[in-house]
Amino acid sequence: MAGAPIINHKACVIAIAYGRYGNSSVDPSANVGLGIGATGLNPIVKELSAFGSIAHSYIGVSLDCEKTDNCLNGVFVSEVFDNSPAAKAGLKSDDKIISIDGLDAQSVRQITNYIRSKKPSELVTFIVERPRKNGDWERLTIKIPVAIKPKPETVP
Repeated sequence: MAGAPIINHKACVIAIAYGRYGNSSVDPSANVGLGIGATGLNPIVKELSAFGSIAHSYIGVSLDCEKTDNCLNGVFVSEVFDNSPAAKAGLKSDDKIISIDGLDAQSVRQITNYIRSKKPSELVTFIVERPRKNGDWERLTIKIPVAIKPKPETVP
């Protein structure tokens, strides 16, 4: 159950549940609970207390590892959102991220966490390979300013 506290044998909250992996109808003992550790919650609680919401840094892309042998050869950009910092900087769908600020691109989580660690307007430098029509790859350096993720539009 997402949002439920996960407690230890001393009745101390050690995490907040956010999901489950497994198929309970086949083998309930095979399910794995997923949670955010208490130490990871401290900055979230502080920000919520101070501002009433959480600002997430973003560049406006969806990423994918399936095309690259589980990210062994980079991370693919599966989508670039309209009017996002990534779109304005020239990043395109199907670009393959090789590195970010000099760090080898190893996983979607690594890139996402790295972007989230940045402050708005900080520049992040991506080395990407872009497919050409002849099957070759063009290597590019793209600098993208980090922005605050816009809140989703609400329907009245």
